Amino acid sequence: MKQAALVIELAFADLRHDMMLAAALVAAVAAAATPGVVVLGLHNGVVATMSEELSRHPWSRQLRPIGHGAYDAAFFDALAAREDVGYVLPATRFLAASAEFIGPDGAADILTLTPTTVGDPLLDAGASPPASVLETILSRTAAEALDVEPGAVVSAVIERNVGDENYSRAILSLTVLDVLPIEAEAERTALVAPALVYAIEAYRESERPSVFLEATAPAPLTASAETAWRVPNRPFSSFRLYATTIFDVGSLRDHLAELGVRAATELSTIALVERVDRALRWTAGLILAGVGGSLLLILGALSWLNTQRKLRHISVLSLIGVAHGALALFPVVQAVAIATAGWAVATVATWAAAPAIDAQVGRMLSGVDRALTLSPGLLAATGLGVVLLSALASFVAARRILAVQPGEGLHE
Repeated sequence: MKQAALVIELAFADLRHDMMLAAALVAAVAAAATPGVVVLGLHNGVVATMSEELSRHPWSRQLRPIGHGAYDAAFFDALAAREDVGYVLPATRFLAASAEFIGPDGAADILTLTPTTVGDPLLDAGASPPASVLETILSRTAAEALDVEPGAVVSAVIERNVGDENYSRAILSLTVLDVLPIEAEAERTALVAPALVYAIEAYRESERPSVFLEATAPAPLTASAETAWRVPNRPFSSFRLYATTIFDVGSLRDHLAELGVRAATELSTIALVERVDRALRWTAGLILAGVGGSLLLILGALSWLNTQRKLRHISVLSLIGVAHGALALFPVVQAVAIATAGWAVATVATWAAAPAIDAQVGRMLSGVDRALTLSPGLLAATGLGVVLLSALASFVAARRILAVQPGEGLHE
């Protein structure tokens, strides 16, 4: 242990003695490593920023069924069991899911009635959905059209026309619980309890209007997506479906296609992120291969030449009893020290250039504010990679030292 400590001390002393040479080697390593740090930082920043920006908008994960069908409980159970499904809920036909809303001051507009439960991506994390059929959450555009804020009471006018002379309408008073941010839902929408949407559809299509009155009793609801589709002999015309992540949208759309269900998605936007991801990965792999090869050559040549230059001193140390295993640490310590210093310089240089890189990439990719991100995990990974490469590069020099005989270099 003492011998190893002595050799490590001598390795650093030798670097200090040849300060100019050591600085030149650090600069060479930094020049080789900087492109690798930059391209990894770009991949980390661009892809993460674009993915986060898309994921922030629930519509990017939504699959909207085209047309109408007849979807039973088995269909929804199978969808809910899939790992790539983040949220699923039955919905009614589009024409049955709208109503005229009137604000307290008389402002009126036609809003889409959207069923909602716990876990709805449109709601903020932890936000509670309506606990009664007489409560609603409005989109920002809907709230502005009605000129209302949370706590206001709005009127929903439900019209019914079955046959030529069987016209009637029901007026409900709904309390506005909250208003969605504009990035969650840009359309004029009212989120309501599933029971209300289903009851409105039954009211408009049934010959017995009392069905609607019975279904809209203001009793508390169990706001669970799983219970929403467990209605005996009740197929649903449509559904609301969100993938777990934006990268699950493609596989989920393909699954629906296999079931004969066509769905509209934002795959074209998501595909851009995936293309950028693949391009940066390919570029990073190519550059990192070059960087790795350059570091191996630079550090390997350094270790070998310095070992040859110090062979006399190494022979003397071997002659006085220093073990070969301890002496083999000499090139390893120097290579690791120079590589680590070069990596630090490359990291600082990349960090200093980050604002200029962000500005340039931001002009090409709208919405990307931070194109280059040097996260702690990225820095740790690149640092570890440099250390491993430097240790590998010094292997040949270490082998040479292990073969040195005591006094071998004294005649030189």
